[in-house]
Amino acid sequence: MSARLPRIWLNGEKFNEAYLFDLATGKARRFRTEGFAGTTAGNGSYMGKRFVATFVDADRQQVVLQIGRVQYPLDGATRAVSSVKAGGLFSTVTVERDGLPTITLRQRTVARALLRIFDPAYDALDEMMDDAAASVAEGANSEAARASYLVVKDPAAGPWHLLS
Repeated sequence: MSARLPRIWLNGEKFNEAYLFDLATGKARRFRTEGFAGTTAGNGSYMGKRFVATFVDADRQQVVLQIGRVQYPLDGATRAVSSVKAGGLFSTVTVERDGLPTITLRQRTVARALLRIFDPAYDALDEMMDDAAASVAEGANSEAARASYLVVKDPAAGPWHLLS
C-alpha cells in the first residue's frame, strides 16, 4: 500500500458527525460537525463493538476497508458477503481475503426493519443507506463504488478546525 497518513477524517452515519480515525490503532473519536459541508477521506461506523472504516489511501490510488488494525485493500481480491437476518432486525457481513483474517461483523438494524413496515416511502436506497453491512459489501464487490470513492473522497480533507 501507499504512504500513510497517521489520522484521517471519516463521515459518520449521521449528517452532522465525523470520526477522527487513527490508522495505526484502528480507533475512532466521534465529533459533532455542525456547519461542516466538506468531504473526508471516507466513511466510518460502528458495527457491534468494532469500528469499520472505508477510505481512500494517502495517494488516492486505492480504496481500503479497515476493521480494527486489519486493512483490506478493495481491489477485487477482497470479498464481502452481506445478509439480513430475523426479518431485517440484524445484518451481517463477512469479509475475506487470502492471507488476511476472515471477519464477520453484525449490526442491529431495528429502525430499518420498522421503517420497512410503517413508512411507505422507505425504499431500497433508504434501506441500503441504513445498512452498514450492505454498504461494506457494496464497496468491496463493486468496481463502480470503488471508482466513485476515488473521485469524491480526499484523504487530507476533513474538519481539522475541530482539533484547535
